[in-house]
Amino acid sequence: MMMLLLIGAVVLALMLRQRVVAILGFVAGFSYLVWGDGNLSYVILDIWAAADQEILLSIPLFILAGNIMSGGTIAERLIAVMRVMTAPIPGGLAIATILSCAVFAAISGSSTVTLIVAMGVFREDFWIIAKSVLPFLLLMFMVLLVVTFWPALSLYFVRM
Repeated sequence: MMMLLLIGAVVLALMLRQRVVAILGFVAGFSYLVWGDGNLSYVILDIWAAADQEILLSIPLFILAGNIMSGGTIAERLIAVMRVMTAPIPGGLAIATILSCAVFAAISGSSTVTLIVAMGVFREDFWIIAKSVLPFLLLMFMVLLVVTFWPALSLYFVRM
């Protein structure tokens, strides 16, 4: 029952165009009171315990390492090597992307940084691929719509 009340409050707040930060704060506080300890004096201690972990120190350093590698030429050189290795294979660009992302993730240690750097380097090539695949994707979307809504439409037309 409390979950339905919380969902209703979130929907109402979204309809009243409240800020997302305020809604998330309300949800966190409500959840802490209802399903947590129920004592607001422990909130600061719980926040400190969650933030006082050594693993969180590595996140900015991974992002820094990715920015250094992206600013340099290591990403472009790595991708050029992978393109040369996979050029004779059909689908070589896709295979080069996967291999270079795997090697870059092993170097940087962070998959998020790898994604950011790879999308920055492969941006032009991905637009070429996206333009060639777009008609197929639109056709698949239309087929999905027809398959999904055709039974409902056929039942609707029978009632008319």
